[in-house]
Amino acid sequence: MSNELYYVQKGMKINYHQNRNINPIIQERLGVSWENIVSFCQHFKIKELALFGSILRDDFSVNSDVDFLITLSSDTNLNWTYFQLMEEELRNMINREIDIIFKENLEKSANWIRKKEILSTAEVIYES
Repeated sequence: MSNELYYVQKGMKINYHQNRNINPIIQERLGVSWENIVSFCQHFKIKELALFGSILRDDFSVNSDVDFLITLSSDTNLNWTYFQLMEEELRNMINREIDIIFKENLEKSANWIRKKEILSTAEVIYES
């Protein structure tokens, strides 16, 4: 038996490891199906999508925002319009306020305490 999941969209077959499935508690908190996450990530050419912050802890509440750590594909041309569209679609998809941090920017950050905290606690939920 294969140890992998496959998701097919628009003729593309993408391989996902089962350990990248979302923890059921986290998925319930997000309120989004795996298929919607995959579709969003493919549409915006996201190489890796991770969560950090309160969504991973017991202090998450109905008023909490959701913190995302995003790595874009190398061929993605990030500009303000692209970012706004991504942010709006993600916010509407999960119906909560969100914060987006790009991993590349975080890794260059001089704030090593924040960088260490986010990178050591982030949970990857999608990887292409």
